[in-house]
Amino acid sequence: FAQRAVFFSALPIVGVIVGYWIAFEILDWERARRAVFSPAGIVGVVALSILISSILAVILSAREKAARAQAAYEAERARVATAERATALAQLKALEAQVEPHFLYNTLASAQVLTRSDPARADRMLGHLIAFLRHSLPRADDAISTVGAEIACARAYLEILQVRLGERLKVQVELPSDLTGVPLPAMMLQTLVENAVKHGLEPQPGGGTLWILARGEGERVTVTVADDGRGFSESGGGTGIGLANVRERLRLAYGETASFAIATNFPKGVAATITVPRAG
Repeated sequence: FAQRAVFFSALPIVGVIVGYWIAFEILDWERARRAVFSPAGIVGVVALSILISSILAVILSAREKAARAQAAYEAERARVATAERATALAQLKALEAQVEPHFLYNTLASAQVLTRSDPARADRMLGHLIAFLRHSLPRADDAISTVGAEIACARAYLEILQVRLGERLKVQVELPSDLTGVPLPAMMLQTLVENAVKHGLEPQPGGGTLWILARGEGERVTVTVADDGRGFSESGGGTGIGLANVRERLRLAYGETASFAIATNFPKGVAATITVPRAG
């Protein structure tokens, strides 16, 4: 710092004096030369140079402090990376156990109505609700789920909606038997199914079809949730917190070996695909 202070103090003084001298020689301004190189003029030049030096010193000092702060931040960030990961995993585990309250209330209300008009349908609805809650509520162990179990949970959820929505909701599921045991984080597929229904099919007059398709591609497995609903341009939602949660959970669980993609379905709707390693 001392070396820079001397340098940036001397440089403006020498530079200004030399610059004035060259200018006066070229322009032949003798009166201006006498004014500038008088004792008062020299003091003014030195004062101006010191001012410039002070400004430069402040700027450099601020940059150094910012650089040191950035280095300290990076070191602290590296130090607590493990703790942040553990916290994020705990938060995501809590998220995956959440059941949307409106879905639960609507299901119970519908079952209550059906107990009077159609007890058999009410019984089926409550049976599907029990199956769905058994899977979605917190579990004592920390085991990862499977593709088969997650699709079973999604089907229970969709069976409930089909009782409520009737012909407005059609469901098609394709799950090869050799993929049922492939590891998959719990409730991740459920997020995509709820998204498709809420933002794509339910708001659309006449409803539509929802597909759940599992495919094996060598050492990788893809699970796609697609619909022929309103799509990106009309739904105005469905690509926010829930899908960001899916991406973050995949990153934490698999690193770079898993991926998530969402695209427009053909001829309309949305298709969301999770890709994970076959071996988990």
